[in-house]
Amino acid sequence: MMQNSRKPLLVLGFGIRSLENIKQLELFIEKNDYMDDAPNKFKRFTIGREVRLRGSYCVTCNEVIKDDDGNILELLCTYDPDTLGKNPSDGRKVKGIVHWVSSSSCL
Repeated sequence: MMQNSRKPLLVLGFGIRSLENIKQLELFIEKNDYMDDAPNKFKRFTIGREVRLRGSYCVTCNEVIKDDDGNILELLCTYDPDTLGKNPSDGRKVKGIVHWVSSSSCL
């Protein structure tokens, strides 16, 4: 539900998440929502695969940043601005849905 065109808010169950600046949104996902070299049945983040953020946009993982030990630090993703609350208009099938929390509002 969009409540204001300048500051879109999504009503999600027990609260409201603000997506004021989606272009620079930093969020947290579960560690097991990403896999390198994932099989086709894995419906979450891997490089090049598109998933839906629960109650939000469809996003594609473009790059993974790891530390020297190989631990994942960041996923760099792009989003499709035409997918808020609806499926992609060009017929792409987005199979995975990932739960998330905004890093600025979860601590």
